[in-house]
Amino acid sequence: MKRQEQFHCRFLDYRLLGSCLLSCLLICLARTTLHASESNFNALNDTIAADVSLPDSLLTDDNVYRYTFSNFPLACRIMDELRIRKLLPTHRLDITEGDLYFNNGHYRHALKNYRRALESDSIRQNDDEYMDQLHRLISTYDCLHNEVGKAECVNLLLDKAKATGNQPMHSIALFNLGKMIYYQGNKSQGYEYMHQAVDLMLHTDYEYKYDNLRYNYNTLLVMQQRDKLYEEALSTLDALQSVVTRKQGGEPQMQGLEQKELKALYAHRAVVLQRLGRHKEAEEFYKKFLTVSHVHSRDNYLIMPYLFDRRMYDEIIRMNATREQFLISQRDSVNYHMVTIKRTLGEAYASKGDYRRSTHYYKQLSILCDSIKKREERNTALELAAIYDTTEKEALLQQQANELRERNILLISAICIMLLLCTGLALIVRYTLNIRRKNRAMARSINEEMNSKKRLSESRDTINTLQQKIEQMKTAAECRQEDSMPDLQDHGTEDDEEKDNEPKREYNTLEQIENRRIFDLMEGILSKQSPYLDPKFSRHDLCMLSGTNRTRLNVILMQCTGVSSTAYINNLRLEHAVELIREHPEYIISHIAEECGLPNASTFHRLFRERYDMTPNEYRNAIFEK
Repeated sequence: MKRQEQFHCRFLDYRLLGSCLLSCLLICLARTTLHASESNFNALNDTIAADVSLPDSLLTDDNVYRYTFSNFPLACRIMDELRIRKLLPTHRLDITEGDLYFNNGHYRHALKNYRRALESDSIRQNDDEYMDQLHRLISTYDCLHNEVGKAECVNLLLDKAKATGNQPMHSIALFNLGKMIYYQGNKSQGYEYMHQAVDLMLHTDYEYKYDNLRYNYNTLLVMQQRDKLYEEALSTLDALQSVVTRKQGGEPQMQGLEQKELKALYAHRAVVLQRLGRHKEAEEFYKKFLTVSHVHSRDNYLIMPYLFDRRMYDEIIRMNATREQFLISQRDSVNYHMVTIKRTLGEAYASKGDYRRSTHYYKQLSILCDSIKKREERNTALELAAIYDTTEKEALLQQQANELRERNILLISAICIMLLLCTGLALIVRYTLNIRRKNRAMARSINEEMNSKKRLSESRDTINTLQQKIEQMKTAAECRQEDSMPDLQDHGTEDDEEKDNEPKREYNTLEQIENRRIFDLMEGILSKQSPYLDPKFSRHDLCMLSGTNRTRLNVILMQCTGVSSTAYINNLRLEHAVELIREHPEYIISHIAEECGLPNASTFHRLFRERYDMTPNEYRNAIFEK
């Protein structure tokens, strides 16, 4: 979306300092952060007749911005068609319509649309768009002189910009905060905030950086001249000149804006230098001003303070009389620009001593101000009435749509909730039954494993006992044979050679047999003494028990159990925990964990679940479930 230059008319009395004339410059350089059309475009040859339907090619938000100034009725028709056909999201329609009316001075109508857009979820969920919308509201409240609404939006923008780290928006909020504080009377703090805001903006790469800087510098310039801070005003002019022709990114550029701003700079420098007593320099800039005086002649009012200081009353009268006749010929004489002209002519004739003409212009000024005031009151009343009618109709339609939507939502929600509840209940029941079946099956498997291990241990003990007896008997027999047949010792060579000629078993097989023997001996000791129930029992203790080193122990355990030493010790502890659960169902789990050498309950639960795919409580419930 493109950006639109905003034109804010604010005229102040420039007597002595000419501050009202300087503030008019903001008409052309005011906040440029609202969306706008490109400066160079091909407008339609003539206004499309009201009874002719608009071509589809015109029905875009870009064309609303394009014809905002050149053909306001056409822009309104395009806007209406966009709303009727719903060619854009609702919040985007509100923003576009708000920009359209804001840029044509219908601030209350714009405010209604901006507020509605701000309440949209699409805006609130996007920080950048939310801050842009707050910026629009700040500008609108500023034009409506609503300081309460403006202060609220400034605070919201400042908080959001700080929270998101958005430096450009932080600068915009801080500058507006400084303006408010300045107009409340605390000028030093106001200047401080505004200068901080300018510094922030200078160090950003914001798309509309230089537009904002131009606005900031021009605002500071008006205030500094009003406060007779001419040296500071001169520094501000230097800074303004450095950005007046700068452009960054997709910043829109109005045709002829550069010459217009240079002309304003010449006028400002002439005024400020004259007030500082640097008359020669002031005269040089006045001459430069004259070279471009034909460009945007309506801005000639900027040089009036300089001419009054030089008492060049005839030149003042010439410039303003020419502009007065031009406005009259254009039938555009009831406006604030004409107010400035009438006041300037009245003061010029009074300074010359021509009080009759001066009085004549002051009378015209009084009548003109009354006319403008009445027109504004009438326009405001009509605008408020139109807004009220539109709002009332929209509210009625919205209420009906909301009621229908609420009924449908409630009905659909009730059905969905019932379906979800039924589905959820069925899934819970099914899941519970599956868990119970799985736990019972797992408990049976664990019990069978424990029983098998017990039988295996008993068998191993029996075998070891028999092996010991056999070894004892074999040893005794060998001793008797050696005592009774000593001569046979010399004939053992042939038998030994025959044995040597038999196929030898591989080394690995012998090592595996030895590993199994060591493991059986170690497991027998562990089974009888249960040293692993000590929480401090570790792999080192296991090495001491088996009479091997760490490497050999790992080989033995991987061969016989397929797990590491730590896992083997934990498995022994878990098997003991299973026995305790079976024999003592009244024990609490934490006590069982301590008894089996795992005092950390969370570790015990984790290891138990990893080993048996169920928690200790689930196992206990499964084996004692009826």
